[in-house]
Amino acid sequence: MIRNLIHTLLSPVSEKRLHLPAWGVLFLLSLSATALLVAPAIMPDSYHWIEHTTSESAAQGITGAWLARLGFLLFGLAVTWLAVIMNPVWARGAVWMHTAFGIFMLATAAFSVRSWLEGVAFNPVEDGLHFPA
Repeated sequence: MIRNLIHTLLSPVSEKRLHLPAWGVLFLLSLSATALLVAPAIMPDSYHWIEHTTSESAAQGITGAWLARLGFLLFGLAVTWLAVIMNPVWARGAVWMHTAFGIFMLATAAFSVRSWLEGVAFNPVEDGLHFPA
């Protein structure tokens, strides 16, 4: 029973390849990486890329946080697109995990964490959805 379940999760759905443009995934990943690398440069002076998380560069109420949010959005779209393209070839478990990761990256873009700066207004529900305590 467990052996059959593991075999099902690790087996490809089929041997057919879906012919969607894979260049789109690479393009989105490149844009995402660029956005996430540039985002710390437009953060307030108190932001430090070693002390603060990447999520904090997309924090609520921070000038320039839109760039990090865009990076998360593009990353989520790229990984979801990759899962769709590879669905016929990859094992089911790999497709499910990549799809879940892509959706969680999209949620990271949608729900921002509170700012590290004192006194900046934030939405506690959005903060809680981003990083449940």
